[in-house]
Amino acid sequence: MSFDGDIAHLGRPQLANFVIFCSIVLSLLLSAFSPHPFLILACGLSFFLIVFLLWDSAGPPFLLIPALFQWSEVATIPISTVWRQVPINDLSEFGTDLISPALFGLCGVTLMAFGMWASARVTRSRSRYNNLILEHSVKSISFDRVLITALSFIVLGYFFALTSRYIGGIGVILIELGGLKYIGLFIICYWCLLTRRRYLYLASLLFIELVIGLTGYLADFKFSLLTFLVAALAVQGKTFNKTQFIVALIAASLLFFVAVFWSYVKAEYRTFVSGGTGQQLIVVPFKHRAGFIADEVVEFNVDRFEYGFNRLVDRHGYIEFLGHTMENVPEYRPHEGGELTGRALSHIFRPRFIFRDKPPLVSDTIITSQYTGLPMMWNDSTSVSIGYLGELYVDYGRVGSLFAMLLLGLFVGSITGLLKKYNGGMIFLSSSLCLLPVLSVAYFGTTLVKLLSSLVYSLFVVMAARYAIQKFSFLRFGVHK
Repeated sequence: MSFDGDIAHLGRPQLANFVIFCSIVLSLLLSAFSPHPFLILACGLSFFLIVFLLWDSAGPPFLLIPALFQWSEVATIPISTVWRQVPINDLSEFGTDLISPALFGLCGVTLMAFGMWASARVTRSRSRYNNLILEHSVKSISFDRVLITALSFIVLGYFFALTSRYIGGIGVILIELGGLKYIGLFIICYWCLLTRRRYLYLASLLFIELVIGLTGYLADFKFSLLTFLVAALAVQGKTFNKTQFIVALIAASLLFFVAVFWSYVKAEYRTFVSGGTGQQLIVVPFKHRAGFIADEVVEFNVDRFEYGFNRLVDRHGYIEFLGHTMENVPEYRPHEGGELTGRALSHIFRPRFIFRDKPPLVSDTIITSQYTGLPMMWNDSTSVSIGYLGELYVDYGRVGSLFAMLLLGLFVGSITGLLKKYNGGMIFLSSSLCLLPVLSVAYFGTTLVKLLSSLVYSLFVVMAARYAIQKFSFLRFGVHK
């Protein structure tokens, strides 16, 4: 079977077409029930463009995950006006206009998606990579080889994550190395879902990841479930398959329900594990933490689900501080002309283990108070950010920040395109490496310095891993002939 030639003939997965169709229908339907029909239509248009651009048969839709996750952070509050039946500005916690930041955020995320698509398309045109080549490569690999490779990445990831807690200076790099576990998780998820075998191993691994994530402090389970979701979407063929559709539905539902549960339980749980201090630390043994979560799962009911869902909507939607920033800058505080971006880049490229005198980062909460005009109403243990688009707006205004979003998309798309460039036996591992830079830009509400540092360091990690795979033949598997 030949895999040469243009990938256009592969078409778009039917599930992607179905999702696109549903987004159009739901947008039209929901707009009729919202106090802001135009805003709902804008959310639907943005969703449509993101899916249309980033979900095709050119390989796993890695870029779809950060684009849609950021879209959800912008669109959640506007869409909630459908069932809450109140004007969107009534949902503002601190009394600001939410329409402008919602539209601005949708434009920014959509431009980022367009940049991802454009750069990935350019790099892809120089490669023979596509889903058929990847699937053929993966099916030639034995489960034992997949399991050993996946567990190696997972163990390494946990080792680096644990080590980062005790080492200063290079700790941030070790945190990114901790993301290697998601590469291992994707490898085994994709292989099991594609071959439709060894589901018990997959379920066991996901259960362990879920338990570890829920018994931590910062909800680390989200990236594990997003990895499972992108693997479920990646195995969607051009023709509709009921089993694969059910798996994708399970992955999306699991992410949603666990997020609702966590939203319900996290405040009380964090008080419990921190010993009532309110600090981001864990003083309770794992056995008692797991018991706490297990008790909450048993007692979780419809009323608690409703409470958790409302909290999830309120906390996941992240346009409030962007709205205050847009009102405050430049009306009461001038644009910074690149000051925040320069400070972020300086912090990234002046590592503390070399530049010992490098000053610490200014608190996210202090920056938020400065540029939103809101008083300091949070304690020292709380980190509140205006989001990276808000910081770009402070630096460059509306047009400049949207252009920066386009550049960010171009950069991320180029990285994934280069990683997926066809290279014989490396194709499966190279494709899996795309997860690290993609997950680093998954959050709309993260600060600019954290987003850029995570992206840059993850790039170093994946390029080093790719070099190691090229250098040492025993790391390669799934050779396509």
